[in-house]
Amino acid sequence: MALSALWYLGKENVDAEVVRRIREGLSEEVFERLRASSMPVWMTSAIDQYGREPIGSGAKIVSSVVELEPKPPEIISKIRQGG
Repeated sequence: MALSALWYLGKENVDAEVVRRIREGLSEEVFERLRASSMPVWMTSAIDQYGREPIGSGAKIVSSVVELEPKPPEIISKIRQGG
């Protein structure tokens, strides 16, 4: 699901906040499997660049992206607001 969320948002909209929220929604083991999986270069770069940042609290992006159907800017705004 995390790869689908990244793909849906697109490389222009994936930043540290998005990767942080994905990481928060996954166990450390699953996040490491995600890092090792086959994906487009831009996703690998984003996960490598932003995936090292400390984990804090926040909503899970994975469930938010799956449940919502609005255009990407609306999703991005909702994710960044914590919902």
